[in-house]
Parts: sequence; structure tokens; C-alpha cells
Amino acid sequence: MAKKAKAKSKRNNAKNNNLMMWVFVVLFLLIVISIAVILTLNNANPNLNDDFFVSDGSKYVVAADIDNYGDDRIVAAYDVYYHNNDTITGHKAYYEFVDEEMAQAALPSYQANKDEEVDKIELNGKYIVLTATPKQYEGLTLDLLAPGE
Repeated sequence: MAKKAKAKSKRNNAKNNNLMMWVFVVLFLLIVISIAVILTLNNANPNLNDDFFVSDGSKYVVAADIDNYGDDRIVAAYDVYYHNNDTITGHKAYYEFVDEEMAQAALPSYQANKDEEVDKIELNGKYIVLTATPKQYEGLTLDLLAPGE
């Protein structure tokens, strides 16, 4: 009788171990999927929203007149000058398109027209971002860009 009880106990333990293993596998997969979704949502358009295009203590933002571009796919354009006190430390131009597909379609045209003042051109969600070479902004100061601010 004791042998039957031990055999039954071993079977129950094996079933419980298998069940616990599957519970842990499912929980692990849920955690991995959750992390992947969060990372995808965060990387879709990092830091690029209406709050980003506001001047603050580290950047000076100039909204461009999009009528000058003659491209109805462009929703907005911004020049962002990064600065440390009065010294300009970087310059990026952000061109916002209707959606990411429109920006992707326009990217080859921007890359084909790249000149020596542009260090790199990249796609960031629905934005095409042009990063200027230091030569393009050297000698500029915040006072020259924004007198009286």
C-alpha cells in the first residue's frame, strides 16, 4: 500500500512540476512581450512631440515657414540650435511629414541633395532630421540667433 501511495505521490509531483514550469514559461513570455511593446512604443518617436519643439535652457527652436518649401507633405519644419550658455553647440533641422510613410518616401530626395554643411540625414518616425556640421554653426551665438532673449 505504501508503494502505491509513493508512486501516486511521485506522479502528482511530476504533474505539479510540469504545471509550474508552464506557468513560469507563460509569465516569462508575457514579460518579454510587454517589454518589446514598451520599447517599440518608446522608440517610435523618441522625444519628438510638441514639447520638444519649445526653446529651453539647452536649445533654441525656430519654427520655419513651411510655405517656402513647396511640399504639401511637410506639416512643420524646425531649426533646433543646441547651446551651452551663449555658445551654439549643435544644429539640427527637423522636417515633419504627414506620416512616417511620407517621410520615408521623401528621404532619398533629401539624401540626394546633401551638401557639405550637412553631417547626416536620418529618419525619425515622421521626421527627417538633418544634422549640421560644426562648420555650419561655428561663430554663431545665442545672442545672434535670439537677440534680447
